[in-house]
Amino acid sequence: MGGTASTAGTAHLAGDMLNTKTSRNAMGRKKKYTDEELREHNRERARRYYALHRDEMMRRNREWRRANPDRIREYGKRQRKRRNVSQYNSEYYRKNRQRLIELASDWRKANPEKVKGYNDKQKKLRRIEAERKKLDRASLEAQASIFRDPQAAEHFKWLAERVRRKKKQSLLQAAR
Repeated sequence: MGGTASTAGTAHLAGDMLNTKTSRNAMGRKKKYTDEELREHNRERARRYYALHRDEMMRRNREWRRANPDRIREYGKRQRKRRNVSQYNSEYYRKNRQRLIELASDWRKANPEKVKGYNDKQKKLRRIEAERKKLDRASLEAQASIFRDPQAAEHFKWLAERVRRKKKQSLLQAAR
């Protein structure tokens, strides 16, 4: 009975923790990370690991390919099948190009609201992608170089990185 009372008190907390992980910050308080932050962190760790261990990973990959030629053959067969399908599709389009263009044109005329919705969605996605590229191009080092005080430059970099992360999160939300 005592065991059920203690687990009942923490059952509501378990639901909140399903999609977040916690760590401690400098003040000893728990800091929660969202799934997207965790994915971003893991991607960054994998990128750094690959940069440090590239040769070893490539060597292991070569060894695995030598040890498993049958699996490699199977992968190749699957890829050839996919390529053949796309080759068939391109041949079909080449032979029936004019008819397919007419069908598409007729559909666009018959469904202007769907076309507008699709175009609006694509425009929004292109704008989001342009914002992402703009964020990636901005050099924090160059922007921070305007400060003479190194502490001020570091603080600016920290703030700018925080703003960049928040902006990326909002762009991810907008893309959904």
